[in-house]
Amino acid sequence: MHAKLTPEKIDLMDRYLDHELSDQETEAFEKALEEQPEMLGELREYSMFRNSLRFITAQKDFSEAEETYFKYRNNPKSRIVKLLRVITWLLIILTLFVGYLVFSRNDLFEIFLHSFEK
Repeated sequence: MHAKLTPEKIDLMDRYLDHELSDQETEAFEKALEEQPEMLGELREYSMFRNSLRFITAQKDFSEAEETYFKYRNNPKSRIVKLLRVITWLLIILTLFVGYLVFSRNDLFEIFLHSFEK
């Protein structure tokens, strides 16, 4: 990139590339690009730099997430937690099913109740 890029110019280019300039600012910026070919070259270089930086950052973020996922997936504690969750849900479903069978039919409820009275 050229050394002519100032923080103000970079900010202006960022806002232009992100479509954050007002209509008048956009018109003035595009007019400056037509009048100053070196500025158009700077914009192209800066745009490529921004895209490369986004790609590198996105790849890094993805690799960190992938690494964390595999650490969690291969962790023996996480497998135990998953197994306990499955067992808990199965016990809840079994309890609800037995409760439904016992309390939906009066004769089963009576049999169950009388078995404790003796």
